Amino acid sequence: MNDLVEISEYRTLSPTYDKTEESQIDANLKNLKLTDKDQELKNYLKQRNILKITELKQGIQISSTSYIGIAQFSEFSVMVMPKLLMNPNNLPKLIEYAYELDDVIIPQSEIKFESTKNLLVEIILASFIKKCQQLLRQGLVKSYVTHQDNIPYLRGKLLLQQQFLNAMHKKLQFACEYDELEYNNLENQIVLFTLEKSYLITNNVSIKKEIRKLIHQFSGFVDKVSIQLSDFNKISYTRLNQHYEKTHQLCSLILRSIGIGDFYKPKTPFVNSFFIDMNKVFESFVARLFREFYPLSSKQQKGEKAWEFEDGKTAQIRTDILTYRGNKVDSIIDTKYKKYVSEADRFQIGFYIHEYGKKAGFAILPKHAESKDHQIKSIKQGITINVNHIDIDKTITLLKNNDYLELKKLIVKLLIPYYWLFINSSS
Repeated sequence: MNDLVEISEYRTLSPTYDKTEESQIDANLKNLKLTDKDQELKNYLKQRNILKITELKQGIQISSTSYIGIAQFSEFSVMVMPKLLMNPNNLPKLIEYAYELDDVIIPQSEIKFESTKNLLVEIILASFIKKCQQLLRQGLVKSYVTHQDNIPYLRGKLLLQQQFLNAMHKKLQFACEYDELEYNNLENQIVLFTLEKSYLITNNVSIKKEIRKLIHQFSGFVDKVSIQLSDFNKISYTRLNQHYEKTHQLCSLILRSIGIGDFYKPKTPFVNSFFIDMNKVFESFVARLFREFYPLSSKQQKGEKAWEFEDGKTAQIRTDILTYRGNKVDSIIDTKYKKYVSEADRFQIGFYIHEYGKKAGFAILPKHAESKDHQIKSIKQGITINVNHIDIDKTITLLKNNDYLELKKLIVKLLIPYYWLFINSSS
């Protein structure tokens, strides 16, 4: 069995003393090494800023970022666990709420995990299985698919050029282009493709069994085709296929988490990694909390044009969340899944505040042992950044208990400067 190296987010493990901030010594790393087969996975993880493996004279050094998950190398595995987050037992609820999977997530008590190192993978796949089963119960969507074929009767549009060739070869058939209402469409092809890849990334016997059953059911109606991440943008959700949207969100999450966009070679072991970016999870988590419990309307933002270059090209800015009072922006909120606001963060949020013509904005970070709400003020510009923290464990407990009143109070407090300091001093 391969050695398992556990590391938390934003940490460095080194076999010897290292000056890097947040580093610690792990003597076991002296005995580990990468093989030639591991180089492609190592480079992929580094290029995506997921995990950095440095080969030293004495073993290896490992540095993590905001991604959690597992990378399986030839002689060892690296598992990145949440640190800023919380109790790991709250991970399923966090993912459920952030990705709006309330109707499909499976409690940990219902999953018989065969290995703790595959916990994250199995939570996601168990949810995906449930969603696929729901699609089958609701009925798979049909859509018109265009076919071009030689058939014994005239149907649809006659293809004249091909028909002349048929006549020259004395082929007694009509060259036709016609539309057929069928299940073999992109919506279902994405699901089948993701099921096939999911089958390869779990060693859980019960999950493999359920996925194999679903593959058999879908492949009876749907062709097996290779899916690119860009294919998700080709689907427009309407009343007819709206029930696929959350399933496709899970498909995208799974394919991105295993790096499917980079590992299309048949012999490439793309299944050796599965990671989720906690930056995105935290942003979606906080954005949904504001959408559901803040008294003013709020929106999770898309990019807006902010810069224009001489050649006509433009660049965008995107703050995470905006709240509105009527049609006017009321609060600018940026989520940061880290311990402290960096210099780059200050300039970024300050630019957002300036662009929207405000005097203050908010940075929301996860609460940790040393966290303290505070303000950062620009002396010349008169701009204030309120740095506030949210207790994820407490929030998840309130969500589990359906305590909506306390959730509303918690979210409102996030946008009141020095609220926690005021409460502590008055108690």
